[in-house]
Amino acid sequence: MNNPQGLNYSSGGGFSGFGGGGGVAVGGGSISISGTSHPDDAMIHSYPKFTLEDELREMSTLTMNEIVKVESDLMGATASFDTMAVGAPKQHYHHYHLQHPHPWAGHYQQQQHQQQHQQQPSDTVREVEEEHLYRLQIELDSIPLVDKVAYVKACSIPARLSSGEESCKYEAMGINDIGRSRHMAYLECCSFDATLAARKIVQYWEERLELFGVARAFLSMTLHGTMKDEVEWMMATSSMMILPQRDGRGRTVIFGDPSRKDMSIYDSRRQVMTMWYLLETILQDAEARRRGLVVVTSAKYSHGMSMDFKSASWCRRLLGDVFPVPLRSSHFCHPSKVANYVLFPILKFLMGRDMRLRFKSHYGTDSAVLCQLESYGLTRDVLPKELCGAV
Repeated sequence: MNNPQGLNYSSGGGFSGFGGGGGVAVGGGSISISGTSHPDDAMIHSYPKFTLEDELREMSTLTMNEIVKVESDLMGATASFDTMAVGAPKQHYHHYHLQHPHPWAGHYQQQQHQQQHQQQPSDTVREVEEEHLYRLQIELDSIPLVDKVAYVKACSIPARLSSGEESCKYEAMGINDIGRSRHMAYLECCSFDATLAARKIVQYWEERLELFGVARAFLSMTLHGTMKDEVEWMMATSSMMILPQRDGRGRTVIFGDPSRKDMSIYDSRRQVMTMWYLLETILQDAEARRRGLVVVTSAKYSHGMSMDFKSASWCRRLLGDVFPVPLRSSHFCHPSKVANYVLFPILKFLMGRDMRLRFKSHYGTDSAVLCQLESYGLTRDVLPKELCGAV
């Protein structure tokens, strides 16, 4: 294991990422925790870990600006004030909360498009956007073909396939609402550096192809397209959902409950597909993607579950490298002692520096955990009933 920072990966610590259940593969192995068995000590100690000593060493290297940025993200103070109104009202996802128990069962993208058309940008803003998009296209065109195989395939596929299904052609080219919104999101994420944004977009298509395969990666990213084979599975066992209401700082909240997983049909890849789709729906809402994302996981009812390092590692890549939606903070509630001292140090290593700094774990009674979450802007009216919330 490459260790450029001289960190110690030998013993326990405490961290949680996007915890979950399921058979797990890390470096060819798997870890399972249950009430009657324990992970093999030799296997556990063979994995890299992030210890308390490592954490203290990492914290000592932070600059004052980095500390302020981390605290701003955790507390919800960070927002793109130059591109949105400060204190804009939080959005309510009524079509989720009132009609569907899970976000993927609704028509989220259709409602987002309606909302976007209600507030059309001024002509000046449109001109500036068009200039940035033009420069982005120049950069995309300049990338060698060998380095953008998936992107070229997405752009060259017929708009309507022989099966009658709609492809991702116009989406990839950035000439429909979904594609244009995605391209603008990458430009904003990269501070309008068109060269960097172009590389990120190419990476997006490479990752999409790797995850969904040739047969599905180039369909439209909808419940009737790329995700058509996942709807039933998501309803049955996926542990992640977008909560109906944003928090008091306007951040979108994804809630994870590993106890929802049906281990007889659970699959790490499909779990990552679910996360991909949730991020796609957030990406189409300009205000949502700028204000960022908060991930809240509860292990309150997950005793005896195993930890899915495979999907956790992949989701880290999606949030950290692939999608231009900033992860403001991650909260893990009610972790078990075994998870805290055995599994979390491994997850903490997998999460990487930025996500580690923005992670908080919460222990204690239900009321104590709720009080801790509320201090970060995650109030009762936003949280689900699993965390004594009102949703």
